[in-house]
Amino acid sequence: YTIVFVKIAAHYESKNLLRWFMDGNIDKDNSFMEIMAENGYIETIKELVQKYGLSCNQKTLNCAAIGPCVETIEYLLNNHKCEVTKETIYHSSCSSNPEVRSFFKTRYPEFYNEHILDILERYSL
Repeated sequence: YTIVFVKIAAHYESKNLLRWFMDGNIDKDNSFMEIMAENGYIETIKELVQKYGLSCNQKTLNCAAIGPCVETIEYLLNNHKCEVTKETIYHSSCSSNPEVRSFFKTRYPEFYNEHILDILERYSL
């Protein structure tokens, strides 16, 4: 049950509660970082990585691609072993932030195949 509470704390970016969980003897399931990445909580992500040695992975990047924050995406690409894949591009097409979609479209045009362009055009994303 503890990880459920950690995920709730991550969703609301409750820094004090997250620190309390991290200081406790809980399994360090980093999946809550995905929630924070999707919400664009970049400063808290950086703090938890630095202070507790947590890591981010490909799924964290894919979740960040849905979110509102290009800075989170750049941080994950530059500081963690994350790579842009077709799945990342697919997730970015669901972002409500046009800057996120533009970031991927401009920097990774090779992943914007006709299928992705068709989806973007069909739904006016």
